[in-house]
Amino acid sequence: MGVPEFIKKINIILDRPGMFRIGNVDDINTIVTWEIHFRENKELSLFFDAFTEYVEGKNFQGFGWNKIIWLHSGSDHHTLELFRQYLESFMEENS
Repeated sequence: MGVPEFIKKINIILDRPGMFRIGNVDDINTIVTWEIHFRENKELSLFFDAFTEYVEGKNFQGFGWNKIIWLHSGSDHHTLELFRQYLESFMEENS
């Protein structure tokens, strides 16, 4: 599965997280990790390496994108909103 198809699936999940039993950004991270490691998706791995660098910026290197989102959020649902915002802005800057 290529990156565009995976992002479409993530957006469907983010539109209705309860339907897919997604509670917070750690659940999204589990999906990403599964896709990268169990399906050996190197293209997605490179995409999320770049996304991690984007989210970490210069101040939070080594934390990981999901932990940084947790630092900036106030609730489980807010982590999903922030993930979507980061993902959209990352994709806009890199398209």
